[in-house]
Amino acid sequence: MKKANLNTCFDDDELDKLASEISTISSPISSNLLSTPSPKKKRAKTVDTSLLSSPLLSEEEISISTDITSINSYHTREVQSNVSSLKLELQKKKLECERIRREAQMQLAQLEQEKENEKHFLEMEILKFKTQLEQ
Repeated sequence: MKKANLNTCFDDDELDKLASEISTISSPISSNLLSTPSPKKKRAKTVDTSLLSSPLLSEEEISISTDITSINSYHTREVQSNVSSLKLELQKKKLECERIRREAQMQLAQLEQEKENEKHFLEMEILKFKTQLEQ
């Protein structure tokens, strides 16, 4: 509303009173708006620098770690050695099995040959007896 329209409703004293009340009310509001803190910024957490200056591992821990590494290395070599010897032993067993299989095949072939020879011999004997009977 314009001041001319307000004059018709209120007299000058009342308008001055209202204006001063409005200014006293709006003054804290505007100062409040100006003093409102800005949104919080993320701040980096402080780091305990004593941890940075001290070694990560003590000498005893390094020694233990080195010992464990040595033991693991030794066991790895031992296991690899055992695996190699077991592979060698397995290879020997395979060769032995192959030798036994060949010997068995040769014996079987020999038995089959003997059976064929015996059969042939018996057939010849039968023929011989037949010819003798016919005479």
